[in-house]
Amino acid sequence: MHRKGHEGVDHYIGGIEHAILHLLYARFFTKVFRDLGYLDFDEPFEKLLTQGMVLKDGAKMSKSKGNTVDPDAIIEKYGADTARLFILFAAPPTQELEWNDSAVEGAYKFIKRFYDRSSHVNKISAIPYIEHSTLSKEEKFARKKVYEALVRAQDVYSEKYTFNTMIAGVMEAMNALNLQTNRDVWSEGYWILTSIMEPVIPHVCWEISHNFFSLKNLTPQSVLEEVFVEDTIMLGVSINGKSRCEIEVTPDASKESILEAAKEKAQKWLEGKTLVKEILVPKKLVNLVVKD
Repeated sequence: MHRKGHEGVDHYIGGIEHAILHLLYARFFTKVFRDLGYLDFDEPFEKLLTQGMVLKDGAKMSKSKGNTVDPDAIIEKYGADTARLFILFAAPPTQELEWNDSAVEGAYKFIKRFYDRSSHVNKISAIPYIEHSTLSKEEKFARKKVYEALVRAQDVYSEKYTFNTMIAGVMEAMNALNLQTNRDVWSEGYWILTSIMEPVIPHVCWEISHNFFSLKNLTPQSVLEEVFVEDTIMLGVSINGKSRCEIEVTPDASKESILEAAKEKAQKWLEGKTLVKEILVPKKLVNLVVKD
């Protein structure tokens, strides 16, 4: 929090138990000083975020109960990045957080994988240019998941603070990157992922960025819309309303070709049946109505 001209505090962050009295006092004195002519603004804070409580075994952590967890012990065993990642991944900051030792271990293992897989990255000084149309299906999917994580991060950091959804997106991107071997795609992925994760796990991200990118990627990143253009789409195929299989078609495929592909894929469910009706719900599913 800091003063910003004559506009009060930019952002107030505090525990939910303190919200009522802290806010009451702050607003009361702000309005008193305003009425006395010492201030020219009405509210003490531009934005407010009240944190949820930390629970252990369903009970609120407190010194009086003696059920607290010593962060120094966690940092000594796993490092500060693990503690930060666990806390931000366990729940949004406005909700209650249930302490879970096994989840702390899981956060540590993810960070280790994140660091180890940086071996697939090239040393570069700028984000690589990649000709998207020449990539394989797995490479395109990996780029899509990386940029989806970036879109989530931009939304989270600017407004929502749901860091858990952003971290989940990064984990999905890591899984997708691991399904392909293109070093340029890996390098682009880490250029972006270390940038958006740097506030969450700063020590690991700083080291990776220092080793491969000379810290030049630790700046706001731009979204490439081309990675979200689908070459093919998956349509479900139902027989009398019951889901049976899927077909993969191009976005501009004709109705006739889609229906033909659906009947071919669902042939074993059509044998001995009379096809009564063919229904296409664009970009969603095909329903074939049959009778004995």
